[in-house]
Amino acid sequence: MSGLPLDHREKISIVVLLTSHARVHSFFQRDMDRAVQTGVNSGPVPGVSYKAALEHLVTSERFPYLSPVVLAGAYSPENDEKDGHSYGFEFDFGLARILDGIEHYVHSKR
Repeated sequence: MSGLPLDHREKISIVVLLTSHARVHSFFQRDMDRAVQTGVNSGPVPGVSYKAALEHLVTSERFPYLSPVVLAGAYSPENDEKDGHSYGFEFDFGLARILDGIEHYVHSKR
């Protein structure tokens, strides 16, 4: 980062942003793994089926615009291979957009 036209506060902010993205994803993954490993099942929510959990939590009443996406299976590991996305797509997509933004910001400073 030494060659970037950024001051030290901007550089550390970029590091914090990237670290935060990785931490959130790792916490989410840890929680999902724990739920699956415990095998606890109080209905369709914890750990048995990610798709069933989403369908239970994301109702049309609570999330009218997100619910059709979940019901279509667009956000479930079961459909990753069908839509050409691999496991971890959300992390990779988010990271790519963050890096795009950083690149744009750095270019604007030149």
